[in-house]
Amino acid sequence: MINQLRHITGRLARTVLRRFGKTITDSPKGYNAPGAVFTKILTLRPDVILDVGANAGQFATEVRASGYSGRIISFEPQPDVFEQLRNNASADGQWECHCFALGERADTLTMHVSAFSPSSSLLPIGHLHTELMPHTVEVMSVPVTVIRLDEWATVKELKGKNIFLKLDVQGYELPALKGAENILNDIDAALVELNFSSLVVGQSKFHEVVSYLDQFGLKLTALVSVNTHPETGDWLWADGFFMRPAGENK
Repeated sequence: MINQLRHITGRLARTVLRRFGKTITDSPKGYNAPGAVFTKILTLRPDVILDVGANAGQFATEVRASGYSGRIISFEPQPDVFEQLRNNASADGQWECHCFALGERADTLTMHVSAFSPSSSLLPIGHLHTELMPHTVEVMSVPVTVIRLDEWATVKELKGKNIFLKLDVQGYELPALKGAENILNDIDAALVELNFSSLVVGQSKFHEVVSYLDQFGLKLTALVSVNTHPETGDWLWADGFFMRPAGENK
């Protein structure tokens, strides 16, 4: 869902009005001001951005448009979508793409493919999700390769670098993070989707994700674009911005 940043309120806001077809309010202040997250990323001066759950490269495209010229490593397991991602990155020598998902262990798992590809997940799409967004219904399933990031050969090159993590994996946050526990100590900041309502079956609970990142010194500093149910007002999801406090050693 982070991949939908460009669709609403400039390049940042992700209130997902078009996904719901109804008005969901979002105050354009602080991190929610148009472009604020991307501006914040630039001020952190990352050596590399890990774009996990890249879809067709929407997030990477926006961070490039905001002025970031460093290395981007995108991960997208859906074969058809990966081809779009690779095409979008083909002219950018600093943007590399890999066709696999991240998890707690190396495996081959089933991807539940949504009619709206950014909503696809390694977990079954929930009833509430499709009730609110009928165009996200599952249309097929495909086997995808899952790796543990800590065991990926290239990760050794990242040791000691200033890393920014963007994680948009539709409820599969904890397995992805647990497979990256060694590299988490080198991450300076992260933008991670947090689910407050049951949108996919067996999804990671938001408080568990916050607690897990806290163990590695990454503190939740802001919620970006809290998305609410158009009728009940209940929180559905938001993007959590996590940072290592100033002066705290990695």
